[in-house]
Amino acid sequence: MNTKALSLQKNRVNSEQWKLLQRDPQLLKLAQQLNRNRTQSNISTQKQVKPGNQTVSRIKLDSLKVDSLDDPPCQQEEQAKLKQTITSRSAQFTRKVNLNNHMPIKKVHHGNYFFDKIKEILMSDLRDNSPIKKMGRDALNQIHMMITYQEFIPEVSLQYQGKSQKKLKIAFDLDETLIHTEPIQKDKVYDYQNNEFGVFIRPYCRHVLKELSLLADLFVFTSANQKYAKTIINLIDPENTYFKGHFCRNHCITLQSRIQLKHLGILSNDFSNIVIIDNSPIFYMGQPYNGIPIAPYIDDKNDNELLKLLNFVTEKILQSDDVRITIRRFFQYDMFRQFSDGVQAFNILYN
Repeated sequence: MNTKALSLQKNRVNSEQWKLLQRDPQLLKLAQQLNRNRTQSNISTQKQVKPGNQTVSRIKLDSLKVDSLDDPPCQQEEQAKLKQTITSRSAQFTRKVNLNNHMPIKKVHHGNYFFDKIKEILMSDLRDNSPIKKMGRDALNQIHMMITYQEFIPEVSLQYQGKSQKKLKIAFDLDETLIHTEPIQKDKVYDYQNNEFGVFIRPYCRHVLKELSLLADLFVFTSANQKYAKTIINLIDPENTYFKGHFCRNHCITLQSRIQLKHLGILSNDFSNIVIIDNSPIFYMGQPYNGIPIAPYIDDKNDNELLKLLNFVTEKILQSDDVRITIRRFFQYDMFRQFSDGVQAFNILYN
């Protein structure tokens, strides 16, 4: 093989070389083969899984880094299509938009965290029966309920056996906290969608998870079933870099009144350094002073509540010797006892 051919095997073929290769058919054929090999090697696939009856390979989007100057137009088109598809552990999704990769990250002060956003939602021009307003009112009434409820909360056994690398543990809810899913609507563009539903990822989700994972051990604790939870977690954290563990519906406990709880005792025996972040406060009724509420999310592209949460956690929670004391003082849950329901308490205390 001549020197030119050896050179082509060692180096990537750029657009200028393509022009030169037009004069040498033999070298052009070799270069095309090299580019095909490189394209195939860029797509890393893992073990195939079978969601239902369909066999799919999980494609890592991060491995599809293509230099547009290096490849012929036909290859660029094929690789662009590959970039749009991601396979979860149990379902295939199409990525519809660029997920905040170029959104400017600004430090946002938490202010009157949670309550300011609830006030904004309830005072908006949306219909009173709109889903987001209903969820806002529900969150307030659930705070009242969890602080006045008197049913016995049973103890649970520790189920997380991993070694804690950080002082603080943070458990995240999924739906309306980190993401929102809904049946496909034709007039909407989702962050991801499959044949069943569309997914909106809350703005700054991955940025906040990345930052908090450096400061605390993160977990998912959702009341959703395991299959759905794994599907969503794989979209948020495809490389398993943020979360130390996942807990689902079968890890919740059900009271005699049929209320479901996410008992933090399955994650830790030390309640002074563990918090759960959930848009539905009723789920942490067993440990009300370990719960940090977050305003519900559906599809607001301007939402920045996760940035406020990041600021709140770093300035308040991480500086606390006992998170329960900090949460009790900041959110003043006990003040809700004086009123007949949460909305009434909010209207008097925060308006």
